[in-house]
Amino acid sequence: MFLGGCALLVITLLWYRQVMPAAEAREEDRLAEQFIALKQQLSAMGEPIVLKGASGVAVLLVAAAGLVVSGQVAFMDPATDTIVMFACFVFGAAILALFVGPDVGKPPLTIRWDGLSMPVYGFLRWDEIDSIGLQSHTYRGVTTHSLDLYVPQLKERESKLHPLLRVSRYLLARRSPNFILVHLKFTKLPATLVYQLCYDVWKARTGRARAWTATMSEEEIERARRSEAQFEGLKRLESEADLAKERKLLDEVNKHFDDPSMRQRAGQRLSPETIARTQALIFDLGRLGSGDPAARHRLVEKHANAYARDRGTTIAIVVVVLVALVVTALTLTS
Repeated sequence: MFLGGCALLVITLLWYRQVMPAAEAREEDRLAEQFIALKQQLSAMGEPIVLKGASGVAVLLVAAAGLVVSGQVAFMDPATDTIVMFACFVFGAAILALFVGPDVGKPPLTIRWDGLSMPVYGFLRWDEIDSIGLQSHTYRGVTTHSLDLYVPQLKERESKLHPLLRVSRYLLARRSPNFILVHLKFTKLPATLVYQLCYDVWKARTGRARAWTATMSEEEIERARRSEAQFEGLKRLESEADLAKERKLLDEVNKHFDDPSMRQRAGQRLSPETIARTQALIFDLGRLGSGDPAARHRLVEKHANAYARDRGTTIAIVVVVLVALVVTALTLTS
């Protein structure tokens, strides 16, 4: 019975690895149809898309309950430890109110044909946004996403906020102060679909194509702008008289992207499976082109999920087979 159960488990894992690509393809088709419908809702009918998410009411209720209980304990037994506990609850509730309070009862994001609306910053026109990126956050195996909006005039907008709201914005972990992070938690629409929709509408309205995230500093953004300007300069070089200038620009770009760690990695030996997966990813990226960072993000994520699934099922099969062999050997020798 044990060996039969192990065999059934291996068959189930192999079946899972075979059927998941087809299921993912059907999910991609469904999301593509949903994307077309949402974009038509924006462009043709002019109806905004209200993104509903966690309201934050439950968090505030838990904080308020802890504050009431700790306050009652401190009042009934005014000892040092109870007073310190009450003070800690007051401080924690104040911090939660700073971050969660402005979002209570409001949608985290409203997508309109002329811009985006959010609880703290209000309405942003598309031309105020210089880049739209999607960032992944993984904590204890749970992955969430944030829509990273680079707004060059964000400091000027933040100066008009309430002082307490400015403090909460200052405490956010951003390497660049010009990013707005819209956390896409517990939303009905997938984060990748929200990003694709915002990116496509923004690109259509502004002609820009940047996908920076809040992990970039202002120095890195400035280097990206410089590389972009160099690339645009290369595209404008048409005559043979400009070949020397073209070579100079190419040398500058190559020097900018010359990373010793990447050269070291390039010298390492790769397994045939890794080479095949890398070639498949490069082929798909080549077919896709370089003008759509949102589509590139989805493609890379698709290949990463396929790699994680195949690797996980392979490890599970090896473990099941080894356990079956060990148990069988112990049974025969006993």
